[in-house]
Amino acid sequence: MPVIVAVAAFTQGITGFGFALVAAPLLAVVAGPKASVVALCLIALPINAWSSLRHRRMACRGVAVRMVAAAAAAAPVGVWLLSVLSDRVLQGAVGVVVLCLTVTLIKGVRVSGRGGLLDLLGGACAGILSTSIGTNGPPLVIAMEIQGISGPRLRATLAWVFFVSGLVSLALLNAAGSVNTESLISAGIGWPFAFVGRRIGERVAGLLAPRWGEGLVAILLFASAATAIVTAMKS
Repeated sequence: MPVIVAVAAFTQGITGFGFALVAAPLLAVVAGPKASVVALCLIALPINAWSSLRHRRMACRGVAVRMVAAAAAAAPVGVWLLSVLSDRVLQGAVGVVVLCLTVTLIKGVRVSGRGGLLDLLGGACAGILSTSIGTNGPPLVIAMEIQGISGPRLRATLAWVFFVSGLVSLALLNAAGSVNTESLISAGIGWPFAFVGRRIGERVAGLLAPRWGEGLVAILLFASAATAIVTAMKS
């Protein structure tokens, strides 16, 4: 578990997202799907809180507020979709959409003047995905990248969005009785490794040229889409 958490945090330190994307599948094997979801939420919350405060001056707060509000409003839609659609359909649809948007992003498409609308759309998609399949990073990243928000600004803004969303998720998990002594112990073990991994990732990100950072983001988005599509095909 410590190695998984450190690698996932390192990835997020470089790209701004990807912690759950990297850690969730591996931790599900080690600790079980339900326990891993709670542990990841507990581990990620203080990491995102620390990062959002540390980089608060670089964050696009208006973007973060719109995304969080849209995500909260759209989250019930994800719950409904989860009840009427199969995991296979959801995973496949998400994979195809993320893949198409990533190709658009790589081609250099940029949109100006409609940032507010993109923030709401990205946040809404993230809210739906977070309550249906548990992966909410890609639509947020794509919405910001299309507006030209990248590098430190992207990572700082994502930290705010993930922190507030994490608070909501943790409250819901606690209300459902999912937060227990075992999950708290797992989180306590993972916190030091997550902090170290995140810190090293941020330092590496500071040494990379912007083009390299954007390339890593694209690779992670492609990996997210490919994982979703392959999972849907195998299920």
